[in-house]
Amino acid sequence: PPGENHPILHMAADSAPHMHMHLEDMLMKHYREEAYTKDATGRTVSQVRFHAQLRQGDTLSLTSANDNASFFRKATDDQIESKDPRSGLYPFMMAAASDQKSDLDAVNYLLRRCPKLLAAQYE
Repeated sequence: PPGENHPILHMAADSAPHMHMHLEDMLMKHYREEAYTKDATGRTVSQVRFHAQLRQGDTLSLTSANDNASFFRKATDDQIESKDPRSGLYPFMMAAASDQKSDLDAVNYLLRRCPKLLAAQYE
């Protein structure tokens, strides 16, 4: 249930990451204060949505016919640098470990955006 540790916008972004913007706007109208709050795992709504989309795997290919490169280009540093608490993986790891379509171009892009994550794994 929504509450202090599970804001409703975060729950909606996690369960329906490709939610139509109209529905998201309707939720935002009623839960404005949650737009900038963090959930129990310390993530913002945009981080929750980004991780949920990566988990679904349909946005991973940088070279696909759908040209999902904009998905990665629009990603913020906060999104790329944060671990997904469900999987315990960083986004570059999620792209590499995808069951549906692992894309080395996506992994390379994400690591180039934030190379310190690779070094952090060995500290």
